Amino acid sequence: MKEKGLCAATINKRIGLIEVAINFLNREHDAELTNYASSDYVAHIKNADKRRSRRVSDEELTLILRHFKGPTARHAAALICFCFHQGTRRSEAFNMTWGDVDFDNHAIRFPKHKTMNYDQELGGQVRVMTGKARDLLLRLREEAGRVTASQKVFNAYARVDGYSLAFRRATKEAGLEDIRLHDLRHEATTRIAALCGHNTSLIKRVTGHRDDASLARYTHTSTNSIAMLMSRNAIQHE
Repeated sequence: MKEKGLCAATINKRIGLIEVAINFLNREHDAELTNYASSDYVAHIKNADKRRSRRVSDEELTLILRHFKGPTARHAAALICFCFHQGTRRSEAFNMTWGDVDFDNHAIRFPKHKTMNYDQELGGQVRVMTGKARDLLLRLREEAGRVTASQKVFNAYARVDGYSLAFRRATKEAGLEDIRLHDLRHEATTRIAALCGHNTSLIKRVTGHRDDASLARYTHTSTNSIAMLMSRNAIQHE
């Protein structure tokens, strides 16, 4: 799993899931399997769940995008920019079709997302589209010409892993360290939080987070930003 580029937290979760599955088979179906996923055989990676606080600046993103060379890579860069402005997960952007985009109401429907079990009966999760994300999608649609509702917005690669590989290659060529594609969601959430005045209800309408605890893991607001916001609110109430 490490060779495939999975992060430590994901590896630990998958090992834990395997351990639970084998325990269930042994307990409920008398399988008598040796649980090689248990702590007796494999050690979980330490400090895997440490919160990341890596932020991606506009300058770093510009530098990364310069290393997306060739027609396919340049089209793939559009997904990178979309994640940076909208704060979506890579799989959400990858599965998005033109039929999911509602330009008139500044909204995007996500039938497939991490917490989709909560929204299946509603036909998917509807999020507010940011202005920069909307501008990007309008430009892509104009460049694409005629599109169908079922056509994917981002189709540079057949598999979602292609975008992650291209992103890692570009960051390496740019000489930047410790940047992951998922960090773009962290950065976008932090910026969206500032634009929404740190109103968690509004932020979640854009980012799709289900609860405040998960949202907090993606918000890395500086003390200066919070102090400035408090000052503005104090002035407005005087």
